[in-house]
Amino acid sequence: MAILKAYLDESGKDNDPQTPVVSVGGLVGSVEAWGAFEDNWQRRLDRWQIPYLHMKEILNRGSGPFERFRDDRALMWEMLRDFVSAISSSDLFRVAHMVIKDHVRQFNVENNLCLNCYSLALYGCILEFSLENSGVPIEIVVDKFDKSTQFIQMAKRYCLTDGYYEAELSWVEQSTIIPIGKNESYKDVMPIQAADFIAWELRRSAYGILDFLTRIKSGDDPAGWRRQEIQWGIEKHGRWPNERPSLFAIGANAPVENMIWDARALGIAHRARGGLW
Repeated sequence: MAILKAYLDESGKDNDPQTPVVSVGGLVGSVEAWGAFEDNWQRRLDRWQIPYLHMKEILNRGSGPFERFRDDRALMWEMLRDFVSAISSSDLFRVAHMVIKDHVRQFNVENNLCLNCYSLALYGCILEFSLENSGVPIEIVVDKFDKSTQFIQMAKRYCLTDGYYEAELSWVEQSTIIPIGKNESYKDVMPIQAADFIAWELRRSAYGILDFLTRIKSGDDPAGWRRQEIQWGIEKHGRWPNERPSLFAIGANAPVENMIWDARALGIAHRARGGLW
């Protein structure tokens, strides 16, 4: 029986050419930790007089309950920082995995595979949860979307064919990984709102280094990657790291264990797994 519970959400669509990155992010913790978190989250919803938090609605439209933030970005960032504090003050472990879609497509062609971007990101998050919690069973709930059940099964397959982390992921075979209830949505489930916040922010932050990542190939020397990345960031942006304000707040006060699945990461994982997915 699972003693921990995780909530995950995705940001970006695999079939949308306007989104070069797909991400999955979320949080895991005990029932007690989730109870305290939801109390804190609700207090912030009440304080800002909004019924729920949803990044796409806040940043893309600023309509409905978020209309007053449309022309007052300073107020919007103040509000988001307040929700960051709910994350930072919790006893929940935070994770996000981003997948560069073009890199996965090229990797699939080169290796005669058909890895799915969402499933790959979900697998990465499950692995992070397992490493953090020593293989303790976790009940995982994800936001529902088209073909979500199919992609969840693919992610479980990636876990169960991972020979490198076989012991850490053995619990997944008997695990519960399900979409939220049929009559529920992110508007009703506060942990999914927090997961959406993390997935959105980490996906958007990845956009800032896409130009650099397109230059890196899976066979390049790993020892030089970080040095090259820092040098590129300083040359392009005048500073490093170059992060969006709310993500910087999350990184400083509520660190998120994160990873970008680019060509180099895919190559490393492929070799570690013996080419088996």
